[in-house]
Amino acid sequence: MRLPPNDDGMRASAGYADRNIDFSEYMWMGEEMEEFDSKCLLELFEEDFIESCFEELFEEEERFAEEMEVYLSNLTQEQVGSLVSQLDAVTIDGQNKADVKSLPEEDGTQLLNPDAPAFVPSSCKTDEDEK
Repeated sequence: MRLPPNDDGMRASAGYADRNIDFSEYMWMGEEMEEFDSKCLLELFEEDFIESCFEELFEEEERFAEEMEVYLSNLTQEQVGSLVSQLDAVTIDGQNKADVKSLPEEDGTQLLNPDAPAFVPSSCKTDEDEK
């Protein structure tokens, strides 16, 4: 809807006839939008940082693999034998590999009580289970 021109020669449109509109009651909308924008930007920066960390980690891993490949290709048989003997001499908690006892499952013996009732977590128990 067109309105007649104002005193200053400008045409006023519907709803904007008064130039001194108070927008203070709508300021909260702008503040929320700024807060939302800052949160989104922060999340984008964090994702970008994490992605760059992973890329750097992968590049470092590739460099390490290349260095190890070069190192291993230059080893002689004597050096390989020396490394194998050093690995055999490695101890676990002060015991040699030969002194470490095998796990019960490997022996075929069981340490569990076959007469013990089945374990049921308390969060899964019903009134029937308690009777």
